Amino acid sequence: MRLVVCFPGIGYHCDKPLLYYSRRLARADREVLVQYAYQKPGLRGNPAALRTALDALYAQAEPQLADIAWADYDEVVFLAKSIGTAVAAAYAQRHGIACKLVLYTPLEMTYDFAPKNALAFLGTVDPWSDVSAVTAKAGKALYLYPGANHSLECDDVAKNLAVLQDVMAKTRQFLCPAAAVTAAEMKALEKAADAHGLLYPQMMENAGRAAYRELTRCCPAPGRLLVVAGKGNNGGDGFVIARLAAADGWRVQVLPAEGAPQTRDAAANYALLPALPVELVTDAAAVQQADVVVDALYGTGFHGSLRPAGAAACAVMQAQRQAGALVLAVDLPSGVHADTGDAAPGTVQADITVTFHAPKPAHTRAAALCGQVVVVDIGINAVL
Repeated sequence: MRLVVCFPGIGYHCDKPLLYYSRRLARADREVLVQYAYQKPGLRGNPAALRTALDALYAQAEPQLADIAWADYDEVVFLAKSIGTAVAAAYAQRHGIACKLVLYTPLEMTYDFAPKNALAFLGTVDPWSDVSAVTAKAGKALYLYPGANHSLECDDVAKNLAVLQDVMAKTRQFLCPAAAVTAAEMKALEKAADAHGLLYPQMMENAGRAAYRELTRCCPAPGRLLVVAGKGNNGGDGFVIARLAAADGWRVQVLPAEGAPQTRDAAANYALLPALPVELVTDAAAVQQADVVVDALYGTGFHGSLRPAGAAACAVMQAQRQAGALVLAVDLPSGVHADTGDAAPGTVQADITVTFHAPKPAHTRAAALCGQVVVVDIGINAVL
């Protein structure tokens, strides 16, 4: 059975969007909605007043949770907003509760309680949070939304809806992770989706766009991007990313590591690049230091050992990472077998891996090489 406890913020009650939709996604067998009575103003920008408020809210939460037999539940989920994230983290720490924590717009003091198994979401212009401090403390367990405030909103309604959809998709993935699929199963799913009207070119476009969205959340400001592409469809996803990045003002280099693409859809996207401000380089010596490297060399079809050109390209990506670049792998870090998790010598170390539709066994079996794994929707569920 699953118990869900909802810790709202002051003025952000449990029926407001972030908590309302996450409660629905959580599918609780029992749900507890913590309530507060607290009216003192002057909290924003005042750490002492916030700490006083935290103590008061915590004291109110304790009796509301006193009758819960935590051991009776197979899984406990804490959904929390704003100062409620600090209440939830403190309660989990003080009572030794092994739970999943979803932290919407956490405060810096939330991390005083060392939340474990937590996922957090924060806007870059949140006036209640020290964004740089929260980012440093939360690490890879935090998603940042450029231009979003303390409600993860801005002045653009369409953007607000897109952010809410993305936040809920990540919340659902965290609370109800999809079962892993093998490389063969994924290939069959793609074939079935194509037969049902989601054509292969659209899946590639959806995959590249989804991966690019994750890239821009890691690095909101355009910088220097290197896309290392293979000759298959994984490389095609990388070409989509390169095209989108160039349109957004990134300085893009593309290294087709094993020559021109050999699949129809990858070749179609590769053909679009010469008309864009994208530098195609065939010599690794011409590669400049990047802020972000996209590993689109090998995907779920990789097995065995790296071919010489692939090994050289992986070495380029490793050197870029050692010099400070963030490495984003498309589907899997190149050199990892999708099903077994076996890693060939010279395998790429990724900081973040964006995979499509469902996780693959290697994301668990080679977790240390994958970094943060993000599963994104490319439309398959909608047609099957």
